[in-house]
Amino acid sequence: MNRKRFPFKRLFFAYTFAILPFMLIVAVLSLLGITPIHANGKPFYGVQGFFIAILLIPFFGIIMGALNWIFLNLGDYLYSVVLDIWGNRKQEYREE
Repeated sequence: MNRKRFPFKRLFFAYTFAILPFMLIVAVLSLLGITPIHANGKPFYGVQGFFIAILLIPFFGIIMGALNWIFLNLGDYLYSVVLDIWGNRKQEYREE
């Protein structure tokens, strides 16, 4: 029961592999000049757009994994604190 409930490594790989097929499609479309990749307000086509799309894959995984790791672990911690308080109150009422 003492294991981490939501390890960052699993969240990172989950988000990275979830976005991977979509970013590969966008990278190929950018390479072919069909759709641009926008970075810092500039559209990029061709090889630059392809590499920017490929480099965005792990950044998306890091950002989403970190945000969700914080929220899920904080929520799990608060949930366990509330259950401990609620569980102790139930025992106090039973003793009376």
